[in-house]
Amino acid sequence: MKYFRIFDRVDGKARDRYWMLSDPTSSQGEPWEPFLHLVAGEKIQVPPYEFAYKLLSDGSPLRFNLSGLYIPVVDVSLADRMCDYCGDELQILGARIGSDLSDKYRTLNIASRVDCLNAAKSDYIPWPDDYSGDRSRAVGWILKRPVLKRGAIEGRHAFRIAHWGNDWVVDETLITEIASAVPKGIYRVDEVEISD
Repeated sequence: MKYFRIFDRVDGKARDRYWMLSDPTSSQGEPWEPFLHLVAGEKIQVPPYEFAYKLLSDGSPLRFNLSGLYIPVVDVSLADRMCDYCGDELQILGARIGSDLSDKYRTLNIASRVDCLNAAKSDYIPWPDDYSGDRSRAVGWILKRPVLKRGAIEGRHAFRIAHWGNDWVVDETLITEIASAVPKGIYRVDEVEISD
């Protein structure tokens, strides 16, 4: 089984024609503590939560969107298919985009965190000496090329990398489903190296 990370191509020419979403906030527009669970790989225990997203750029809607912090916001039918495939690894939560309160989109919480990073073989930028923020959530500052431990991820479909903030990984079946839902050139997909 192959695994992949997905990134928004904010500089791509094709990207300018489609939605770009903000970080999630509460439905009243306030920064909201539960959104931290969305990057931690934990289930939010008291659903239903609704997250609000501002449109940072107008354009055509996408069936699969990455908001700020790479949180997936997807149309209902795609969310249902992804959750049917992934089971407990994903959690469906509400999403409001702009002033639209419709039932067209959902926030996907990647609710599985796996201790699978082979830090010795991975390429990452360490924390700057003058960084005064919380270093406990990640091994370093920017994960450039992760190498994951095969035994830790076998049988998994979607998960966040423990000790690495908001990075998440999906298997080849899920990346094919996502790729079929968006035009080419919107996202960059990188295959993740696996070690024994």
